[in-house]
This record gives sequence, structure tokens and C-alpha cells, in this order.
Amino acid sequence: MIDIESELDTNLDSNTSDNPEVELLKWKHEVIELRKKLQKMVGVVQQYKGKTESTIHEEQEKNKKFQTDLIEEKKKRLEFVNLLKQLQTEVKAKQSKIQELEEEVNSLKHKMEIRDKIFIQLQEKGIDVQSLLAEHVNEEENNAVQLPNTDTDKQEQNSEELINDEDSENSQFKLGLAENFLRNSTAMNFIRNSAKNIDYRRTVTMGDGAEKENPEISTPNSLHLPKKKHRSEPNPKKTNDDSDINYAHKKESLVSLHESQKSSPAAIPKHDKTLSQGGEKKDVIFDLDYEGETVIMGATLEKLVERLTSPATYDQKMLFQFLLTYRSFCTTQQLLDLLLKRYTEPKSDDVSQEQYGKEMLIIRVRVVMVMKKWLSDYWYDFSDQPEKLKPLLDAVRQTNSSNADELEKLIVEQKKGIAKERVISTKGAPEALYPKKLFDTPIVDFSITEIHPTEFARQLTIVEYKVYKNIKPSECLKQSWNKPGKEEKAPNILAMIKQFNDVSNWVATQVLKEDKLKKRVKVITHFVQIAESCKQLNNLNAVLEIISGLCQGSVDRLKHTWAGVHKLANVKQSFELLKALVVPTTNYKVMREYLKTVSPPCIPYIGIFLTDLIFVEEGNQDFLIDHPHCINFDKRRRLASVIEELTRWQASPYCLQAVPALLSFLIKELPRSWYSEKSLYERSWKYEARGGTS
Repeated sequence: MIDIESELDTNLDSNTSDNPEVELLKWKHEVIELRKKLQKMVGVVQQYKGKTESTIHEEQEKNKKFQTDLIEEKKKRLEFVNLLKQLQTEVKAKQSKIQELEEEVNSLKHKMEIRDKIFIQLQEKGIDVQSLLAEHVNEEENNAVQLPNTDTDKQEQNSEELINDEDSENSQFKLGLAENFLRNSTAMNFIRNSAKNIDYRRTVTMGDGAEKENPEISTPNSLHLPKKKHRSEPNPKKTNDDSDINYAHKKESLVSLHESQKSSPAAIPKHDKTLSQGGEKKDVIFDLDYEGETVIMGATLEKLVERLTSPATYDQKMLFQFLLTYRSFCTTQQLLDLLLKRYTEPKSDDVSQEQYGKEMLIIRVRVVMVMKKWLSDYWYDFSDQPEKLKPLLDAVRQTNSSNADELEKLIVEQKKGIAKERVISTKGAPEALYPKKLFDTPIVDFSITEIHPTEFARQLTIVEYKVYKNIKPSECLKQSWNKPGKEEKAPNILAMIKQFNDVSNWVATQVLKEDKLKKRVKVITHFVQIAESCKQLNNLNAVLEIISGLCQGSVDRLKHTWAGVHKLANVKQSFELLKALVVPTTNYKVMREYLKTVSPPCIPYIGIFLTDLIFVEEGNQDFLIDHPHCINFDKRRRLASVIEELTRWQASPYCLQAVPALLSFLIKELPRSWYSEKSLYERSWKYEARGGTS
């Protein structure tokens, strides 16, 4: 076999170019070269074909996933719409029920007015109502206390003694029974039957004293009163002595009840929903909360302060809620004045000196407890004008010098900053992952990939915790961060919001300042690692601000850059998990659930709670609609719950070693080191034009 290539090489320099064999060899050589090139081209085409098929497959998978997600989202929206309709139906049903209850209440009020009118007019006709009631009471007693027939004479004798006894205790007992039976349907029918010739319910008294027929009421029998429960039959095995004992016990209990009503007419049972102080105007409104406990729904400011310092009960939860939110309905000076008034409350005529002394001792202790809580947790209310406290301190010193000394000691400590400014020890803090020789070397411009992601996350957490822990409850009230004067009313919330926006924009800037695709991939990968480290530190605010920066439109559209990131399986998985954690759908449901499992220290994303505060503020009136003079304390209870969630991690600081160079950069340089949105998009389009390649 002829070696074509070697033979061609030996004859290339010869002058026999007109030889047909030489020409044939040249052509064969060219054919061989063409075949090689063709094979290379086929290989390249197959390679590109494989990549194209892979890309198409990936796009198809993404499209399928997108369609699936879209269907799931539609299902969720449909469920939400159905739930909303269901809630609307329930609200309408409850509104209807409330309306029915209001009508029932109005009906009962009307019936009580009629009862009082019957009572007055009977007295005007010369009928002794008390005697009639006493006779009726005795009849009821005789029916209730059925003694054995074998001792009938003794039974009659006991009954006569009870009726005719002029002893003061028995008189009080009869009066108590009369007042109770006056509310009873049987007693009402008894009075009505005693005045057969007068149709009281068909007349109403006019302003001039004249009477006019009431067309809305047809007959005396139209008053629907609750049916009297039948008494159970006495046990035939009981002896006379047993019956006498039970009757005496009942008599003693009723006398005690009557005396308690006379001494404290404002006493309210736990099951009552409303408390009326002075006529029909209600100063305190009670209801049951979700846990079935009786709570105040609304009250005047004076009644709220009375409740806080009540000698009968100490509601620590209400005190916490009150001090968190009182600035939304009164000033510091108003509250101090009411506490001083409560502390120095004079004795009323209907209270004995002994009872007054016992109650005031407890009330004053309660006032001091309120002041201690107020001074220790909310000293900033007095930091500008501590002289506001002098009148109350003087009043406390006049009655209890030791309590006054404790309050003054607490004030001195707060002035010196002992209570709040705790020195945070870095003993046991993890060693900094940063060259010690560069700790104090100023940083102006650098590549984020030069710094260990864990250490960058630590220093970012130090900066953000300092801003977060300074947020005061007063900044969370009345949407202060959105209203005029917000710089003075909510400086720390605004600082937290600015920190979030600065870091988010800076993250996008760090990605787009790199003009090489590989470097952009490297920067994004580094930021994902930083976000993962922030999650390990429970700094969810930083996690969200970093993910937000990577998801900005100017960065998110870089398809080729993200394709390079997705080639790194662990980075892609970590990024997707972080996105799932901070996804805002269903009002940040995933993050809310995650926060329930977090142990301090922690920095939450405060945007969740600011949204909740807006919903509570916008959805509830400051005062009760049906009682416009009563503060809507239920609204304040809801606000306090949200504020408590927002600030619950402030008391748990991080134990981390500071790196001055990094901290200085994060505080001073970072806020001014990011590009505008317009510049970010210009760079993004420059790197990857629409439909083009990188």
C-alpha cells in the first residue's frame, strides 16, 4: 500500500507538477483534510445538539413546574376566596345575632321601665307594695319549705314568727327577698293582679306630666317575662330540724347578698359582659376572649387605671398591654395624674374606716408596682423630664418611705443607664475568621469574595442587632413610621428599613459591578453562603435583604449568570431553600412558622409585624362604636400582642467578636456604595442583552 502523505511530501518540491500522479496525490491529500474537518464539524454539531436538547428539556421541565405552581396558586386563591365568603357569611350571621341581642336588651329595658312605672303608680294609688310583696314572699316561703304534715301547728307558728318578727336582721332579710322577687315574673303578676282597675302599661307619661295611650302595647299580659322555675319537691325523709337548718342557711345567704349589694352596688359578677357605673352610661365593657377569660373590651381612662390598681385582683397581663400601648390614647402626664389621684383617693361616706384602710393599703401597693414596671421598662417616657415624677414620689413618701426609697433608687439607676446599658461580654465568642493584622485597616473598596461568608454574616448581624434592639414600643403605635414627623416618632424603625434597603441594593451592585460572567457567578455563590450563615445566626432580616438583592429585576434577568450558578447543585439547593423561607405568599406564613421554632438570639424581619400593626390600626376604631366615650382596649390588646412579637428578642444579645474594619465599612461605606436602579439595569442589559448572549 502506497503511503500517500510521505510520497506527496517527497515530491512537493519537484518541478514535475504536470505529472498526473502528483496532481492525484494532491487531491487525495485535500480530500483527507476535508474529511478530518468534516468529522470535527460533525462532532461540534453533535455537541451543540446535545446541549440544545438538554436546554430544551430543562425549559420544558421549568415550564411544567411553572404550570403546576400556577395551578396550585389558582387552587389556593380559590380556597382563599371560598374562605373569605365563608367568613363574610359568619360575620353577617354574627351581626344579625348582635342585632337580635340589642333588640332583646332594648326590650328588657322597656320592660324594666314598665315595672318601675307600675311600682310608682301603685304607690300613688295608696297601695302598700312592700306589704304586698312581704305577703307574697311569705307565701313563696311556705310553698318552698314544706314541712311534714305531722307537725302542721309548728309550721304555722314558724311562719307567723317569720312574718311578724320586728328584728332588724329579719327586716333586712324580708327587704332583700322583696327586692329579688320584684324582678321575678310571679311577683310582677302578683302586683299586676292587685291593680286590676288600672291599665298601667297602656299609658306613658309625657313631658308635661300628662298621660297618653301607648299604641305599641295592647294589653297588660303582653309583657313576656321569664317563666318561674318550679321548686323541686322536698325530700320526705327530711326532718323538721333539717328543714329549719336549710331555711336558716338560705335566709343568712340572702341577707349577706343584700348587705353586699348595699355596700358595693358597683360589684359585677364575672359572667357579666357590661359594667354600669352611674346610670345607664357604661364606663367598662367586659367580654370573653378566645381562651374564655373575662377581659375588658373597652373603658374610660379612669376605669382602666382603677382596674390596674384594683385591690381585688392583679392583672399582670393587662398591665403589660397597657404600658405598651397607653401612648395611643393618653399622655404620660395624664397617666401620672390619675395614678396620683388613685394613690391619694379619699374615704367615701359609705365605707368604714377599717375597710378603707385595708383597701387603700392594697391600692397603694398596686400603684407602686405599676410605677416600678413603668420606670424599669419604659424609662424613656421620663428621661427628658424626670421632675414629672416628683408629686407622686412625695405622696408615696408620706405614706411609705421604703417604697419611695425603692422608686428613687430605680430612677437614679435609670439616669445612670445601669439598668438598660448592659455590658455584653464577648467571652466565649467564636474566633473571628479575619486576619488580625487587618482588624483596624480601613476598607473602602474590595471584593466580597475576599471575606469569609461566616464572618461577614457575623459583622452584619452585630450592626443590625444594634438597630433592632433600639426600637421602642412607642414607635409602633399609630403607624408612626408612615406619618408626618416620622423621623422623630419612629427613628429606629426607619433606621431598620433603611438598613434593609441599603444592603439589598448593595448586594445587587456587587453582582453587577463584575463584567465577567464567571466572577458574577462567584459573587452570587458567595452571597448565598452569607445568607446561609445569617440563617444559622437567626438573622432573618439579613437573609431576606440578601435574597431580595439577588432577586432584583436587574440581577434576576441574567439567565446565563444564573445558569452558571445552577450548575453548582449545593448552591442551587441552598438558594431555593432560602427563597422558600422568606417567600411573602400567605403573609409570610413559612417565616412566621419558622420564628416559632427559633431560640434567641434572633433578628426578625420587622416588615411582617409592621404589616400586622397596619391591619390592626386600620381595622379597629380607637373608641368603641356603641360606647364612644370608652377607649377600645381590645384594639390595644391586639397591638400589644404584635409589638410583643416584634420586640421579644431585644433582650437577648449576640455574643460575637467585633472586627472594627468590617464594622466601619458596613456602617459608613456600605450605605453609599450602591448603584441606582437605572444604573443597575444599564449594566444588566450591557452584560446580557434581550435574547442575546453574555
